[in-house]
Parts: sequence; C-alpha cells; structure tokens
Amino acid sequence: MGKCRLGVQLWSVREDCAANLEATLEGVAKMGYEGVELAGMHGRPAAEWVKMLKNNGLVAPSGHTGLDSLMPASLQSTMDTYAGLDCKNLIIGGVGGEYAASADGFKRAAEILNRAAESAAKAGFRVGYHNHDFEFRPVDGVLPFDVLAQNLGPNLLLEMDLGWVCYAGQDPVAWLNKYPGRSAFVHVKAHSSKSRTAVLGQDEVDWPRVLKACVEQGATKWLVVEHEEYAEPPMVCIRQCLDYLKPIAP
Repeated sequence: MGKCRLGVQLWSVREDCAANLEATLEGVAKMGYEGVELAGMHGRPAAEWVKMLKNNGLVAPSGHTGLDSLMPASLQSTMDTYAGLDCKNLIIGGVGGEYAASADGFKRAAEILNRAAESAAKAGFRVGYHNHDFEFRPVDGVLPFDVLAQNLGPNLLLEMDLGWVCYAGQDPVAWLNKYPGRSAFVHVKAHSSKSRTAVLGQDEVDWPRVLKACVEQGATKWLVVEHEEYAEPPMVCIRQCLDYLKPIAP
C-alpha cells in the first residue's frame, strides 16, 4: 500500500487566501504539501485555480461544500465547477438547523446526500460528509454519526475529522473500526485539553496509533491537515503541523 498523501484544508488559512491566493498556494507548496482541500473558490473561476495549482505542483482532490449545493437544482452547476479542477470528491462540511435537531433530521440529510451521490457517480464524483463534535452527542437517544453512517450509502465518504472526534471524548480508532473502508480522506487536527491553539505534536493524541488505523481500517489515502485556532500566524501553524506529520505519516 502506498504512502498517504498530505494535504491541507484551505479553511485553515482562509484569511491568507482572501488576501493573496496565489502567494498562499505557493507557500503551501513550498512547505511540502501535495494537495489542498478547497473551502470555496474565493471568487476565482476554475480555469484560474487550474493554473495556480499546476504552477505550484498541487492538486485539489476534494472540496468542502454545502448541502444546498448538492440539491437537485444546484448539483449540475456544482459538478461543472469542480470538474474543471478535477476535484471529484464533494464533501459536506456538516449540517445544521432542522437537519441537526433530531435523528429524523439526520436521516433526511442522508437521503439528500444519497440522491446526490447517485447522480454524481455518473459523472465520476463521490459525495461525503465531514463531522464536527456534535455528531457524537446523543440526539433522540442515538448518536448522529451512527445515524449518518448507517443511512448513507456504502460508497459515500465519511471524512472523519479526527480532532473533533477526540474533542467529543471519543476514540477515533474505535470509529474507524466500526465503519471501515469509508474514510479515504481524514482531517488531522490537533486536540489538547490544555490549549485550544496546540498544533500537531503539541497535543494529546497518539497520532501514530490513529494514523495506522486510518490506513488499515479507514482505507485512507489523504491526510488533510486542518488547524483553526492560532497561537502564531496560520501559515506558521500549518507548517508546524506538516513538519510533525511528515515523519509519522503511514
């Protein structure tokens, strides 16, 4: 099995992207990241993204989008946008409102994603779901992550945010074991009970153990760094995370 590829979720450096997208992508590439996970297009057409990514030797295999973008009225437009970048993994960053208020709401969200995935598959796309911590807190006597995983089709991605799983007091290895083979992408995010700004390597997660399970149980291909609270400038933080991750990545 080949080594996992290393990417960064651009939400981590969203202000840098807004200020100077070209320079941010150049900086990300120079750090040693192989790819980026999109968090919006920053008002740039796909053709500009293609040029910027190619110039820096980067790829964008996945992107975060909203549930509305995968509704029947929007799905084709969404696919047209991302197809131009060869970004074929469309991942919902989470659900809220009525969908998160009950177990039935999470089931309805799963139904929407299943319908979108069926249509998207015909164009070579995969659809997925990215968790936060609330999916691991009971709603109507069940855990929403179980509701989602058990109602989403087996080909839909479960992009497990490992830091949020830990934040919820759960063991990500147990969840990777419970729903194996479904996490081609995972978010590698620090979790520390002592500091919300800790970067990878400064936190309390046994990353070698967790990453081993990602590959062996989750069939993970991409380890995507995400960092959201900062003791230093965001670009410094994601470099620190990558410096820790590179030597231990399976």
